[in-house]
Amino acid sequence: MDDNHGESIEFHEISNDSQLNDIVRNSFRIPLIAKENYSVTIDNVSHPLMDVSETGIALELTREMNLMVGDTLSGCILFLGDETVEDLKGAVVHISPGMEQRRVCGIRWLEPGAIAVQTIESTVRGLRKELLYKNRASTEEGSGAIENDG
Repeated sequence: MDDNHGESIEFHEISNDSQLNDIVRNSFRIPLIAKENYSVTIDNVSHPLMDVSETGIALELTREMNLMVGDTLSGCILFLGDETVEDLKGAVVHISPGMEQRRVCGIRWLEPGAIAVQTIESTVRGLRKELLYKNRASTEEGSGAIENDG
């Protein structure tokens, strides 16, 4: 394949599945905007979730929260709709700029138990299906023919 400058781009087959582990994303964040009953309790204070993945969460930092990258959080309680996962341990993996000069905090779960993993993965799968269904439905609505009464 040639680009506009006469140079070529070469594609190589990936022959070993272990190579894919380094380049294929396995975890996707599901946005939880306008979702009720999705929160995390840290140090007995509840915080709404911005998004959730199978390995962690993101939340908006408040001024009262003095978290820094690398902090370890113990005894977290995760509320995922009708499901509750208790006694989670997490690590603050990033603090990033958010909307309107707010900060977003990413937390990755450290060594969650088998039941916690199962509950989180099941919930995320359900949320992913719901999100994909809504996106597909809105795309199909947007591509419908326009009727003319004239």
